[in-house]
Amino acid sequence: MTDLPLFDRIRSAQARNEGTERVMFNQSLDWRESYRTAAIMFMKSLSPGDEFIGEDLRIFAIKTGIAAPHHQNAWGAMARTTLSEWAKSARIKIVGVRNARSVSAHARLSPIYRVVTK
Repeated sequence: MTDLPLFDRIRSAQARNEGTERVMFNQSLDWRESYRTAAIMFMKSLSPGDEFIGEDLRIFAIKTGIAAPHHQNAWGAMARTTLSEWAKSARIKIVGVRNARSVSAHARLSPIYRVVTK
């Protein structure tokens, strides 16, 4: 038995960030650039006031023909990075949460983002 706490918000966030870095380090630069291009196209397709979740960005990227990443967690890692950048630049804001619809997402709660400005 370890003395480590079962729940630790700071260590949990650190583990998430390390996992994101690891999956992105192992993903090809070409794939990451293709994703970024799809993300820009996605944002251009939206108008101020439109709402979406990260899953919508992944679905849009797939429809553009982007290949599957080496690991499925790369989708979330790229979305997290991209959406964080957009939120910091005040292009989007979080306005709520809803369940993801894809079966592989297991109905997880996802932030709802609203486009503020392009």
